[in-house]
Amino acid sequence: SVDEVVKLQAQRIALQKEALQIWRPDANGNEIHVLICPAAPHPVALVDRWNSVNYTSAFNLLDLPAGVLPVRSVTKEDVAVELKEGKALNGWDKTNQEMWGAKERKEYLGSMLSVQVVAPRLQERVLVEAMGVVDEVLKGIGKKAGSRL
Repeated sequence: SVDEVVKLQAQRIALQKEALQIWRPDANGNEIHVLICPAAPHPVALVDRWNSVNYTSAFNLLDLPAGVLPVRSVTKEDVAVELKEGKALNGWDKTNQEMWGAKERKEYLGSMLSVQVVAPRLQERVLVEAMGVVDEVLKGIGKKAGSRL
């Protein structure tokens, strides 16, 4: 109903107002200009295996501009890494562990590892400029022999 939509929008606006605090300077004057974080808990997954939007949905809800940049391709060395045995924290974690099984992780070979850049609300220009800086840094790291992120 319309009343339910209005209530949901009011809740969303309250969350947006609260989230504005992370962009404000702290007591020492330090300020966050952008967030750089993983785009997902795994490399690019097969379409039918993507299990969550945890790493992006909050930014969509808060109406924050965000973009994803490729870092590098998954290598044979990456897919050789075994996960330490451990109990899954929740259903999403269980699925992520299953997605790194010996057979499944071979599907990632050559796919991209990525980072997500997030800027304050209505600051698309800041996002684009920050993504340009991050992209240049990533290109520079890629030119160094043996570098890994």
